[in-house]
Amino acid sequence: MTKSITISLADDVIASAERSAREEGTTLDELIHRWLTDYAEGRQSANTAMRTVRDLRSRIDTSGHKFTREEMNDR
Repeated sequence: MTKSITISLADDVIASAERSAREEGTTLDELIHRWLTDYAEGRQSANTAMRTVRDLRSRIDTSGHKFTREEMNDR
């Protein structure tokens, strides 16, 4: 299902974005759709990563040791 939204932007911003969209062979609507989709997916990825970090912190006991950058990257 799709839903229409209304946004308000300055005329010069809209004109510039429409020109850029035409140059890319697309529409302003498609650019906004892609941006919102990428934004939403990026937030989901970030939230998933933070849950993983919290989970690992709860399972790994470092006994309070703060690792140096070298120790963190040591393989």
